[in-house]
Amino acid sequence: TGSWSPIQRLSDVVAPGASTAYTFWHATEYLKIAGPGGGKEYLAAFSDADQSISYTQMRPLPSPLMFAGDCPDALGVGDPPKQQGPPVLRLLNAMPGQRSVTLEILLPTGERGSVAIHDVLGRKIKVLTSGEIAAGTTRWVWDGTNDVSDQVPSGVYFATLTYADRRFAKRLAFVR
Repeated sequence: TGSWSPIQRLSDVVAPGASTAYTFWHATEYLKIAGPGGGKEYLAAFSDADQSISYTQMRPLPSPLMFAGDCPDALGVGDPPKQQGPPVLRLLNAMPGQRSVTLEILLPTGERGSVAIHDVLGRKIKVLTSGEIAAGTTRWVWDGTNDVSDQVPSGVYFATLTYADRRFAKRLAFVR
């Protein structure tokens, strides 16, 4: 029993500012793997925060701290992907009498797809883009013309985002 170190809180032996990452860790296990430069050290623990076993590679620090957990995640396994919501299609400045309408699209991931304007019968009036659509927010402007640059009449149209076999549409009234 004389070889055991005193019980310490994990948050007391990690670098300042890093302790909150280990707030819900308990039943920790230490692993050292021999290799070049002295090998690598890992810490594993059960985490109440997400009901899982969490791992981190450790980097030594001067006493009294024992390690910093800011190294790359152990085993190359990153955090689980965050839940990503559905795409968002917004119409900006869609007011009667405007000469154009701006379509704003927010995609959680980049996708191949298209953004187009359709009439009430579902006929494609104008393709604003077709191909790879970047993740994040992008905007396109519809100037009230069709694919051959003719002015369309006032009426109800639909702005559509199509990708991955899904279609999202917003109704817009275009009044000259």
